[in-house]
Amino acid sequence: MSRLPESRRPMWALFLVAAVASACSTQPRVRSIVAADIVAPPPPPPPPSPVDEIADLEPILRSDPELAAWMDDAQKRRLQVLVAVPEKEEGAQPTLRRMGYRADAEYFYPASAVKLCLATAALEKLDEMRESYGVKLKPSTPLRFVTGEGRTRRVLDTSLGRDIELALVISDNDAANRLFAFVGTEELAERLDRVGLKRTRIVQTLGEVVRGPEPMIELRAPSMTIPVGRRIGFPLTPAPPPILVGRAHVDAQGRTVAAPLDFADKNAAPLRELQDLLVTIMRPDLVAERPAIAAADRTELIEVLARLPSALGGRSRARAPTARDRDAKPLHVAIAQTAPPGAIKVSGKGGRAYGFSVENVHAVDTRTGRSFFAAATILSNENGTMNDDRYDYESVANPFISRLGVVLAQKLLGPQG
Repeated sequence: MSRLPESRRPMWALFLVAAVASACSTQPRVRSIVAADIVAPPPPPPPPSPVDEIADLEPILRSDPELAAWMDDAQKRRLQVLVAVPEKEEGAQPTLRRMGYRADAEYFYPASAVKLCLATAALEKLDEMRESYGVKLKPSTPLRFVTGEGRTRRVLDTSLGRDIELALVISDNDAANRLFAFVGTEELAERLDRVGLKRTRIVQTLGEVVRGPEPMIELRAPSMTIPVGRRIGFPLTPAPPPILVGRAHVDAQGRTVAAPLDFADKNAAPLRELQDLLVTIMRPDLVAERPAIAAADRTELIEVLARLPSALGGRSRARAPTARDRDAKPLHVAIAQTAPPGAIKVSGKGGRAYGFSVENVHAVDTRTGRSFFAAATILSNENGTMNDDRYDYESVANPFISRLGVVLAQKLLGPQG
């Protein structure tokens, strides 16, 4: 693991790592996309109070002695939990019953949990291009990234489907950055705003604010090559006032600075919005606004979200979760292991960086149909120094998250859930 939790490489450098030379004697017909300006929407209304329409989850959590002990340091650990339970009365539309504990109480770094935002926006854009060009574009359609010219020209061939799986299953940062480049910063903000994620701010991946020239990107369909444009003109949410975390931090030069780390220029995503996005994918019947993703692409995305690292590429997973599975998706594994193998299906995407662990999952008991959504975050940084690569995931975050999964599964999926 490097000193910084995420690479400081500029965006273009990601495409030089695995690049291969390209030489084609013939080229398919090329059509271009014209970038379209977006009319800025009116300013969104103020966000609702964190407690609006959210019942208190604390009694359920404190009923377990292990969780109660963690909750005694909730403010120090920036602990937040949000649960949503689908409910349906006869003859009525299904609804979500929300329960929260300190939800939205303070800032947390969303880490790789935002990669689900990148994946859904990329699939939505692919669907629009499919309609616009009348071409059968799929997530498996070859996708090419080109940087440089002449002797410095470098080419990387991949596909959206491959990069989505890498980003969501093993949290590959390079793959996620390619999804970001495919959509574009302002277009991503516009797409997230359209589905109600008005407070989510994604301007930085791999530790670097997105800037500089973008690579040339092409979708290489059988009948034509389609250059990928990016819509511009959508106003990005301004950076907030300073968000200071910790007592000290390690700077880009490796020096320890006796001051908190400012997260104001980094990504932000409230638990409510991370959970809302997962709801739009797993249970679109529960929401009015959802990403415009083709049905087949949504089905494939759901399959990827349910995959553990040991099942990367669709290969058969080990009978028992591996150490890597438990480390990468602790909430997923904890919930699934409360029942016989295969009885509970868990899907989602979390992440961790700067000492923050974030989980965002959907769990359904295939035997009863009961289900719930759970999102949580906790800070594991006992020495108070941010960005020193000395975090306490194994002794703080993972034990809490694992116990949370067990308790929620027992309370919400059990016979009396």
